[in-house]
Amino acid sequence: MLTIELNMYHAVALGAFLFWMGGIITDKVRLLNRYCIPAPLVGGLCFSILNCILYSAGIASITFDGTLQTVFMILFFTTVGFTVSIPALLKGGKAVMLCLIVSIVMIPLQNFLGGGVMEVFGCDPLLGGGGVDGCIHRAAGPELLAECETLHGCETGSAKITKGYRLPCKYVIHAVGPRWYDGRHGERERLISCYQTSLMLAKEYGCESVAFPLISSGIFGYPKDQALKVAIDTISSFLLENEMTVYIVIFDRKAYQISGKLFADIAAYIDDRYVDEHTDSRSERLRRMSAFRMEEPMPCESSVCDEAIEKLTSPMAVSSEKAATLDDALEQIDESFSEMLLRKIDECGMTDAQCYKKANIDRKLFSKIRSDKSYKPSKPTVIAFAIALELPLLEIKDMLMKAGFALSHSNKFDIIVEYFVERGNYNVFEINEALFAFDQSLMGA
Repeated sequence: MLTIELNMYHAVALGAFLFWMGGIITDKVRLLNRYCIPAPLVGGLCFSILNCILYSAGIASITFDGTLQTVFMILFFTTVGFTVSIPALLKGGKAVMLCLIVSIVMIPLQNFLGGGVMEVFGCDPLLGGGGVDGCIHRAAGPELLAECETLHGCETGSAKITKGYRLPCKYVIHAVGPRWYDGRHGERERLISCYQTSLMLAKEYGCESVAFPLISSGIFGYPKDQALKVAIDTISSFLLENEMTVYIVIFDRKAYQISGKLFADIAAYIDDRYVDEHTDSRSERLRRMSAFRMEEPMPCESSVCDEAIEKLTSPMAVSSEKAATLDDALEQIDESFSEMLLRKIDECGMTDAQCYKKANIDRKLFSKIRSDKSYKPSKPTVIAFAIALELPLLEIKDMLMKAGFALSHSNKFDIIVEYFVERGNYNVFEINEALFAFDQSLMGA
């Protein structure tokens, strides 16, 4: 179905045309002439009915920009006020009011029925404007606008590429996102197409990295949480098959929020396990010391002490024999993190690429880990790999220990990861959303 959005110039031209057409119809239809029905009302009513018929038949839909609709309505009915004289209202008041009510209802109705925006009648979305688009054009300089004028526009859900000019990048990819109506007019499919087309253009032109704003979530009104989910799902699917670093630039923290219920569940989980690092304050130490002095000392029986000593020394008993020299001790070194990671990848039946992409880890970083047996990764990197391998909590702790780390209940990052693992959720991006919500560092590249 063809969907057309009218800008200010189109709205003014349409208003003049409806006025002219309404005048002709009023002159031809005696009943309208008899009750002094004003020409603008007749023209507007005919336009709204025609648009609804076209939409119902799946042929086309003509919509106004959200702000322009209000402006058009005000101008339209102001014209009606000047056109309809007081005697006409007295003579055909009921008919005039009926047409007025129908027009007020029908014109917004046809706008709500509209789907995504198809730029027609010379309305070019690549020529700069508000929001991110306008900022990019101002920063890149007039050369960008000159090249955009040669592209002959771009359809909604598609994208075109130009040089970066004065921007610190080689290329600018211009994606035309959908305007949000109600989510039932193909908005999601067009938004997915935006990201897919943009990513394929970046790949075609050899881009190693690309940064996206949250497309359509600004003046186009796409709900930020839904726009973010579409972006993450589409980009992550692309990265499973392609090598590229992709950034999503979030200008508004509200766009990156988890649901209220999930936030409350994680907060409660943290409260149950979090050890505040400031509890060992001076006042707390004094309180414990005074309580300790008030306690009566316990007698230490020989058997109890022997048992305690045995428990303390038992780990040493099961360890390997004492090394005669330092070289002998070093030969007993355990499996490294790199070796364990590669072994786990093989055991899980994954390829290297599947693992580091699922972990949201850069290929170059993985190459370093693979080539250097003694490589020391960061803690978030270790956990990202463990999540990608979907290891149980005990094996995650073991992998962390190989890299010299441990999970701690004094660390909110660790508790949040533990929360998701216990519930069988190994989605790195969803875990990162929760980490971001609690002001923690993120996993992966």
